[in-house]
Amino acid sequence: MISREFGHKIKTISASEFTEAEVEAIKAGGNDVAAKIWLAKWSPTEYAKPDPSTPLRVKEFMRLKYVDKRWYRDPSEKPAKSTKKKAAPKPVEADDEPEPAPAPAPVKKAVKPKVLRCL
Repeated sequence: MISREFGHKIKTISASEFTEAEVEAIKAGGNDVAAKIWLAKWSPTEYAKPDPSTPLRVKEFMRLKYVDKRWYRDPSEKPAKSTKKKAAPKPVEADDEPEPAPAPAPVKKAVKPKVLRCL
């Protein structure tokens, strides 16, 4: 199992005994809480969750998640503000002002060609 390659303990509910601390950790949120820590900065558009039928992709995802801590946020850190809410407009600074539009090109008057008649 790939998880064991990363030193994770794997227990099945039906075939394992749990310590009181493990039971309390599960009651406190288990996988949901762990995901909020280990995948706090993760975005599926940045790196999609791999299909379980692709073990090499699963292993790479787990390496990024647990070894490199690519999306990890320390539980003591405050989470970043949600991007779902509309952000306040950024104040315009002198350097941020857009350049004025160039003056329009002068309009040329249409000139009617002179017609010469030969007699």
